[in-house]
Amino acid sequence: MLELRHLGKAYGDHVVLDDINLAIDDGQIVSILGPSGGGKTTLLNVLLGITEATSGQIVWDGRDFTHLPMEKRGFNIVFQDYALFPNLNARDNIYALFGGAASAVAPTMA
Repeated sequence: MLELRHLGKAYGDHVVLDDINLAIDDGQIVSILGPSGGGKTTLLNVLLGITEATSGQIVWDGRDFTHLPMEKRGFNIVFQDYALFPNLNARDNIYALFGGAASAVAPTMA
């Protein structure tokens, strides 16, 4: 289970995330929706450890990950645009990201 407990993030006086509380059970699929500038990317960056939370906790299976370095969290993200090959499906984009075979980045014919 992933739990966000009173999670907050501020840049100076600008509060981006304010007292976020959320529990996501194993196997549950969650979508983050909101307007541009609403804090979606900031929330993901805090979860991944790219940026530090200002307050609160991130708990994964009972273990506090709030201050754990990014490389030790075991979380990952695939951005929706710009860094992706538009001619590849999700799986092949992931293979390409991790240095997959050259054929993985070749256009696919359906």
